[in-house]
Amino acid sequence: MRLVDQLIAYEEGEITGDEEIALFEHLVETGTCWHLQGHYQRVAATLIAAGLIKSPWRSEPELTSRRSEPQLTSNH
Repeated sequence: MRLVDQLIAYEEGEITGDEEIALFEHLVETGTCWHLQGHYQRVAATLIAAGLIKSPWRSEPELTSRRSEPQLTSNH
C-alpha cells in the first residue's frame, strides 16, 4: 500500500493499532513525520515516549549524558 493510501486510511480510522504503530514507525524512521502537520508529530512523540516506537535520536548515549550540559555556578 502506498504511503498516501496509508495516511488516508489512518485519518479515516480504517487501520488497526498495530498498523498505526507501523505507520508511525515508518514516518519517524524516514523523517517524513516531521514534515507533516503537527498532529502526526504529537502522535509520534507520544508513541516514542511510550516506548512503542524508537526515537530517531536514541543511539547516541553521549547526547543524553548530563556531562554535556552546561553547569550552573554561583559567584556569590
